[in-house]
Amino acid sequence: MNWGKGITIALVLFIGFIVTLGVILMRQDVDLVAEDYYQQEIEYEAQISAESNAKKLEKKPAFTQDDNYFIVNIPEGKFSKMTLDLSRPNNSDKDQQFEIVGTRMFMVEKSQLDVGQYGIALRYEFEGKPCQQKSSVFIKK
Repeated sequence: MNWGKGITIALVLFIGFIVTLGVILMRQDVDLVAEDYYQQEIEYEAQISAESNAKKLEKKPAFTQDDNYFIVNIPEGKFSKMTLDLSRPNNSDKDQQFEIVGTRMFMVEKSQLDVGQYGIALRYEFEGKPCQQKSSVFIKK
């Protein structure tokens, strides 16, 4: 075998490897963190402002869990328009959203949730100012 044949075989094998790698990578699912990711990026400055407003509060909602429930404790104050988003990083089909109205203790049954990591986003208004708290929690049963 001469150099020409060796170089040709090496190039054909390399091109085959690159094409195979490209086909495998194109078949992979790539999920965004949220379906409206690009719209959220446009509104990012408002989110930063809302998180800053929440950090300034003396008493803010807190997250806890017991054996049967994931609990959001809401302190006394002028909290309104509360929305709780629970999102699974590995499966967006299991994301849940709840409206919290007229209660100081909002509970989600753990039977509705899978064991694992959840991202928490609590959005609300306090005395007319938008606020947002983000956190993560590991749900245990």
